[in-house]
Amino acid sequence: MHEERQLPELTDRSVRASVVRKYKSATLNQKVQSGRKQRVGQGTIRKQRERALEATVKLVVNLGLAVAAISGLVRLLPLYQSVQERSRVMQTEVERTEERVNRWQRDFHRAFDPKQAKTVMQEESYRVDPQRRPIVLIQENK
Repeated sequence: MHEERQLPELTDRSVRASVVRKYKSATLNQKVQSGRKQRVGQGTIRKQRERALEATVKLVVNLGLAVAAISGLVRLLPLYQSVQERSRVMQTEVERTEERVNRWQRDFHRAFDPKQAKTVMQEESYRVDPQRRPIVLIQENK
């Protein structure tokens, strides 16, 4: 991976030892840094995989919830339609009943109206007002 550097020819042993130590230290630092880069690269790949997995799980869960919601709505649709039909029938019955109640109220007010009392009594019975004279039509024979 790394290439060996050629050290210059040094005559003094102490100087040469010092240079070798610096070289080895620099080479070791490069190896450590390249290892860190590899680990950092692996860490980011791991994080990306975790994020992708998390996003996938979220999508699957949300898709499941959407399917459950749609399924519930499909099941409720016939019930909703039957309730609407019952509501229409009830509304029709209420309108009929209101018409009857209004007719009965008119009749009630008419029956207890003093001005129309004689007329109502004549309608309800076969008796005729004594002030009134019956008219009888007679056919003449020719």
